[in-house]
Amino acid sequence: HECRRRGIRVSWTPDAVTQAVAELTMGLMLCTTRYVCSLDEGIRRNQWSRRSGRGIGDSVIGLLGFGRIGSAVAGLLLSFRPKEVLIRDIVDKSPEIQALAAKGLCIRSVSQEELIQSSHVLSLHVPLWKETHGLLGKQELKQMQPDAVLINTARGGIVDEDALDQALKQQLLA
Repeated sequence: HECRRRGIRVSWTPDAVTQAVAELTMGLMLCTTRYVCSLDEGIRRNQWSRRSGRGIGDSVIGLLGFGRIGSAVAGLLLSFRPKEVLIRDIVDKSPEIQALAAKGLCIRSVSQEELIQSSHVLSLHVPLWKETHGLLGKQELKQMQPDAVLINTARGGIVDEDALDQALKQQLLA
C-alpha cells in the first residue's frame, strides 16, 4: 500500500531468475559431490589429492519443492542420468514427473521422510512461509546420510541454522 501511495511501481517477475537459480543449483551439486572447491584449494597450495567423490550419475537426488525451479533442476539433471530423482511437493506433480520419466529420468514422488533419508544430494526449492520455516531441523538433519549434501538455493529460514551447524560438527552430513 505504501508503494502505491508514493507512486512507486512494484512488479512480481517469478520466472526472471528460474534458469539462473537452477543452473546455480546444478553447479553446487557438481562442486560438492566432486569436491571441486577443496581440490582447487589443495592444488593452489601445491597439494594433489585423488579425491573424486560420488558422481551425479551414482547419486540419488532429492528435490524438496517441485515448482518452477525444482522442475527446472530436474530438467537439467536429465543429461546427468542420476540413479534416481526423488520429489516432494505439497501439490500433485504427477504430470510433470511422468513427462520427465518419459524422457528417461528415473523420477518419483516420495514422502518427506524418504526424501531426507534416501538422498545423497538434497536440494531445497520451497518458498519461505510459516509452514516451511524451520522445515529442516535437528530431527530431519539426523535422518540424512553421513555423506549427504544439503543445497539450499531457496531461503535461509527453511533450515534451522543452529541445528545445521551442530549436524555438520557431528558429521551427520557432508
